[in-house]
Amino acid sequence: MPSYNREDIKRIGLEGIRNNPELRAFFFSEYSSIFGEACQNCRGKLAGYFNKFINQMNSTMGKEPKYKLKKTLLHVDGFGMVNQANCTDEKAIAMLAISSGFLKHFEVYPDNWDKDVRKARDQKAKTIAARAKGREEAKEAAIIEEEAEELAAAPTPVEEVIEAQEETVPGYRDKLIALKGIAAPTADKIIEVFDTEAKLEAYIASGQDLEFSAQANKALLEFYGA
Repeated sequence: MPSYNREDIKRIGLEGIRNNPELRAFFFSEYSSIFGEACQNCRGKLAGYFNKFINQMNSTMGKEPKYKLKKTLLHVDGFGMVNQANCTDEKAIAMLAISSGFLKHFEVYPDNWDKDVRKARDQKAKTIAARAKGREEAKEAAIIEEEAEELAAAPTPVEEVIEAQEETVPGYRDKLIALKGIAAPTADKIIEVFDTEAKLEAYIASGQDLEFSAQANKALLEFYGA
């Protein structure tokens, strides 16, 4: 496998990366070391990744690196093979954020290297927390939406009363109207006072006076008082 460096990425360019699988693999390795994981199979995003990477390169050109790896070759999980040529400051800090034990492999590093590491770890923690929060918010939103749908489908209090009346009143009302001397308006008045037939029967059985029309009272007493 050919040995590439970052200047090769800039020199060969986007089309060369598209058409060279080995260079493309190296590009994504370098990109991920700075910006985190990228979608290697999303070819439509490659141009954006490339431009972002080149802008980062241009912004750091001419700057003396803060970290310099010894002339060694390391295999680091998540970074692949790391050597002096491809170990950027960002990659060095990320490695040290994984384990400060990597410090022994650097011949140059700043006195406040631990401050860089804490900053990197804090940023990673915030990223993880933001992702977790996003997942929780999405879960909570789904629950709220489900509850809203259930609430929308549930009958209103008025509908529940109507449903209850429809279950008990029609037969009771029809029975009252069927009695001689009780018309529909009178039946409705009776139901307003005694909303169930059982309550009407109990009242009549108690011997108390009814307060409807004489004809209605007579009909009720004859039918329910028998």
